[in-house]
Amino acid sequence: MGMKTYPVKDYGLYVTEEDLCGYAERNNTETFELLMELGNYYSGGDCECISLIHGASFDGGEDFAILPLKNSPSLFSQAYTSKDEALEELKSNFGEYLPDDFDYEGRFVECDGTVWG
Repeated sequence: MGMKTYPVKDYGLYVTEEDLCGYAERNNTETFELLMELGNYYSGGDCECISLIHGASFDGGEDFAILPLKNSPSLFSQAYTSKDEALEELKSNFGEYLPDDFDYEGRFVECDGTVWG
């Protein structure tokens, strides 16, 4: 039996289990379950994440999720008029799960790579 690989091309807010620890403890839930429920969960792969605002790149690591935006661009329309509009949506939708000092700008990413399973 061979291993399958799956391409990853995603954008949104990059989070790990550590980012969700405070919420999980306050609400008696598992961080892993939150990653699965809130966003697109990735494990066991090789992904590069690039900050859409700062341009810095980093390795996605072993287990993470990309929390999605509601809108996506298309050929004839843009998803958001400004970075602030997109960041406000992310804060509004996911702020209760993340620490007060969470780096939304640094973690607003495009993620490219491969996962396997």
